[in-house]
Amino acid sequence: MTANTVMAASGERIAAAQSPDGSVEFSLYREAGGPEPDYALEVVLRSATTFPALVQVRYPAEGQVRPADLIIPVIAAPLGLPTSRITLPGFVPGLAWESAGLITPDAAATLGQCAIEASIAAASTRATLDAWKRVCAGGDALAAVAALAALAEGIQE
Repeated sequence: MTANTVMAASGERIAAAQSPDGSVEFSLYREAGGPEPDYALEVVLRSATTFPALVQVRYPAEGQVRPADLIIPVIAAPLGLPTSRITLPGFVPGLAWESAGLITPDAAATLGQCAIEASIAAASTRATLDAWKRVCAGGDALAAVAALAALAEGIQE
């Protein structure tokens, strides 16, 4: 997905969850438009943290042997709570998904380049793409992997 094809936040909210400490809120959306519905996940941070913050989600993706692991970066918002939104390729409603909540850049980097590329491709709002750009500008192991993935996705110059 390139920066020019980022969709606006929309859809019907079909589920919501919170981390045990209440610091991260998740909302699952069904997106209409195609022959099969697509699904999106919105992440809202409800407590102060260091930015960019990273949230990991894992779910069994249709047609894949291994669960899909996606990283969702979140940066401070000019107004309102820090929020990011991603699509969930291959998501099957009714199957359990999980989140590791906030994770470190080192933990995110261990997921590998394929997971980072899939995570960048899943970004569905401008705020999420901007968060990925901030991740790429960092000086850690995740920044190096993300910068290569971002070039492949066309969001970095």
